[in-house]
This record gives sequence, C-alpha cells and structure tokens, in this order.
Amino acid sequence: MTAGWRRSRWKARRRPGAFNDVVEEKQAFQGKLHPEEQEIVWVRRNNAIADNILQVIRENPGASVLVVFGAEHIYWLKKAFLKLENVGIVFPLA
Repeated sequence: MTAGWRRSRWKARRRPGAFNDVVEEKQAFQGKLHPEEQEIVWVRRNNAIADNILQVIRENPGASVLVVFGAEHIYWLKKAFLKLENVGIVFPLA
C-alpha cells in the first residue's frame, strides 16, 4: 500500500464526502488510461442506473425511495440527483 493511498483513506475517514472525492479522482484516472472502456463500463452504466432510479421516482410521486448502491457509484448519483428540483436526497457518504 502506498503512502498516498494511506493518506487518502485517512482523509476519507476525517471529512464527510472525502471518499467520494477519492473515487472520482480514481475514475478520472482510469478514464485517461482507457477512455473507450470508461465510457462504456462507467459512464453509460451510471447513466442507466440514474435513469432507472428517476423512473421509479416519477412513477411514485411523493413516496420515499431507498437506493442502496456500491460506494463507488455514490459521487456520480449524488451529482445527478442534486440537480433535481422537489427531490430530497440523503447521502450517508456525502
């Protein structure tokens, strides 16, 4: 384990949202290494996930919707849903 990774993990424990920052940096790095694969595997997949969740929200107006997802997807979903009006979002790792 490198010293940089240990520092990132330590910061993630100390500041809410730091984990999301680390994951976003990791995904950006992977995108630079393999842009086509990143588009297919990460960008399209996260967009499909967000679209599916939005469909459930639209089909259930006024209802609470619980979404449980892998931690590395949280920063993406957070950015997508914070743009919405009339939708309250609670992110435990925000």
